[in-house]
Amino acid sequence: MAALAVTLAWPARALVDQRRTAAALRAENASAEQRVIDLTESLGKWRDPAYVEAQARARLHFVRPGETAYVVISPDSAPAAVTPRVAEPVRVAWFDSLWQSVEGAAADAG
Repeated sequence: MAALAVTLAWPARALVDQRRTAAALRAENASAEQRVIDLTESLGKWRDPAYVEAQARARLHFVRPGETAYVVISPDSAPAAVTPRVAEPVRVAWFDSLWQSVEGAAADAG
């Protein structure tokens, strides 16, 4: 009886693993199908010129010729402080420094 249980344990485990993998793949497939539906709906919106114009106005602040654009800044937000960046000193390799000193000595001697 024990030998039969051990013999059937391996295939039973493989069956459970396969069913778990199949369920995960079905869930992934359903998620992908929903994403396709969402993207198809989005594509339909972007084919409408009125939607494209509304998005350009909202996202990119586009205006029609002759219109004046205004950007209202919230009074609560303070302008970001600009901190000056200090340039880091340029590091010169030791052999470049040595060669510069040789050239400088040659220029002084000559």
